[in-house]
Amino acid sequence: MRDSGRSVLQSDYARAVTELLSGKPVLLLFVVLAVGPAFGMIRIKRVSIGAAAGPLLVGLVLGRLGRTGPVVWSLPHQSSEAMSHLGLLIFLAYAGGRAGSAFVDTIRSPLGIKVFLVGAAITAVHAAGLLLVARWLDGMSGPRLAGMIAGSQTQPAVLAYANHRTTYDQRVALGYPLV
Repeated sequence: MRDSGRSVLQSDYARAVTELLSGKPVLLLFVVLAVGPAFGMIRIKRVSIGAAAGPLLVGLVLGRLGRTGPVVWSLPHQSSEAMSHLGLLIFLAYAGGRAGSAFVDTIRSPLGIKVFLVGAAITAVHAAGLLLVARWLDGMSGPRLAGMIAGSQTQPAVLAYANHRTTYDQRVALGYPLV
């Protein structure tokens, strides 16, 4: 009898959670952020994908599902855009704050200028090569290529620039994870 009581409690709990989550997509985001790192920390033969990749994979799976019963696993467009901007700004502010003084000191050194120029050349050659190959092999559009270049260089600043220049064309966002 105890087992049936427990299953009733579990189904009541599941129903209550479903009712709480349905119609509240921002709350769903926090569920993904809670489940994702835990998923990422699962070790299989001493290897894990990590706490950063866990939410990405959970989000991709839930985004692909789109809906589980009454629970919709997506954010409204405006919420998604606002969170994207906020996350990008926080990341860039953190990275700039951490690296700012060291960057200036490095650029001022004789070796720093050489490293900066070599890095700029490698970045330019990589972007030009990707541009030529993607256009030649696939005839890919400019916005998607901009997203691919940003993703291949893991450059959120390039992604932000491409989004701004294309007035947030969805092809930029689709190109970013293609690499």
